[in-house]
Amino acid sequence: MHFIDHRLIFSATDLSHFLACGHLTLLTRRAATGEGPKPPKYDDPALEVLWQRGLQHEQAHLAKLREAGKCTGELVEPDRALPYNERWTAYAAMTLEAMRAGADVIFQGGLFDGTWVGKVDFLMRVERPSTLGAWSYEVVDTKLARE
Repeated sequence: MHFIDHRLIFSATDLSHFLACGHLTLLTRRAATGEGPKPPKYDDPALEVLWQRGLQHEQAHLAKLREAGKCTGELVEPDRALPYNERWTAYAAMTLEAMRAGADVIFQGGLFDGTWVGKVDFLMRVERPSTLGAWSYEVVDTKLARE
């Protein structure tokens, strides 16, 4: 959660934290607005292992798409030194540019509407008309879980 230009900006992590613990959301909001310290963060080696396995799974999925001849629009996240709002605005603009160009697959696209921010594993082109043209995109999330 970030507080920029007198408004809160949320991510999927913020939503997940809210569903798990309303108090954590309150602490995070207070930290974002400068009304309190950041909530404590606890290192969990098991979560680190799952995170690494998730990255490996995602890379394996990307490799399969490449082997299948899918053109990937791989985006490079803008410099983290940029202010948060500018960085995500630029990232979303790059993602939209790749979508307008009709890339078959967009890996690690950035989405930002001014309130919600996020990074999607894959955007897959489908032949369904939209404002982009004769195509549109579906989000594909590469999770290890089966549900």
